[in-house]
Amino acid sequence: MAKRVGPNAGTVTPTCRSCLLDGDLSPLCRREPVVIALITDSASQMPESLAKRLGVTVVPVTVTVDGVDYLEGVDLTADDFYSKLGAAERLPTVTTSQPTAGAFLLAFERQVLAGASALLAILVGSAYSGAVNSAEVAAQTMQRRHPGIEVEIVDSTTASFGISSAVWAAATAVESGASLAEARQAALDRAVVTGSVFMIDGTELARRSGRFDDLDLEAGIPVLASDATGLSSLGDVSTIEDGIGLMADRLLARAPNVVVAIGRAARATDPVTDALLERLQSAPTVVDLVEYRVGPSIAAHTGPNTVGGFSFPA
Repeated sequence: MAKRVGPNAGTVTPTCRSCLLDGDLSPLCRREPVVIALITDSASQMPESLAKRLGVTVVPVTVTVDGVDYLEGVDLTADDFYSKLGAAERLPTVTTSQPTAGAFLLAFERQVLAGASALLAILVGSAYSGAVNSAEVAAQTMQRRHPGIEVEIVDSTTASFGISSAVWAAATAVESGASLAEARQAALDRAVVTGSVFMIDGTELARRSGRFDDLDLEAGIPVLASDATGLSSLGDVSTIEDGIGLMADRLLARAPNVVVAIGRAARATDPVTDALLERLQSAPTVVDLVEYRVGPSIAAHTGPNTVGGFSFPA
């Protein structure tokens, strides 16, 4: 869904497409307003309800299970994926791959047909995926086909709901009348101040992914944290209750007032996830508490029994 820039879109606005292209920000401009479309990939784990609320198009990641390709959120839901893991006699081989340039191009073209005059794609960090490269190829094609369309590709530098938090910031900026460049910067600024914490239990997929090779996943239950400085270990806990307390403290320490998003993975983790949510619901500094499903593109690397979430300043 495309979003019009400015609280009075369609009336006098300095941020129309022609002005952006011409570098003319005269307040007397009466040309058409910029219509910004927001795009992300499904590695963002953005709930469908939030995507609809913010007007965001989600391009699916390909998840391959024992040689069979699926599109995340299209023909493979989180529950489907966890069911496959639970029903298998052996742990299946699971890999993920970024959306193709063609998939991004289709999403971009659809937004232009819907009336967008500028595209802002905020994607999983290039350290985790090649999604940014695919989108940049698609953007080059768009610029040849539609030279008047502005396309911005943003490397969020993060993964999972950290991407969603950056998209959320951009959407809020657009709704408030931000330009394309301002919305892009809002996403980058949010990514820098967003952090995650999670507890891994049942780590075989995590080991296979190779993304935690520098950490000891053998002793106790590891609690890990990730932010703009990278991935770190908060230590190992001997009980689930200790892990819940450590994660809650870390999420609340992000800022004096925070927005928190908690991921729900395999159903076996429901009691732990519910306990973490209950702990956070009673915290007076939590301004908003969001729940999302940990989908296949993330669980393929962290395992099905991971519990945790993200927080950022409110």
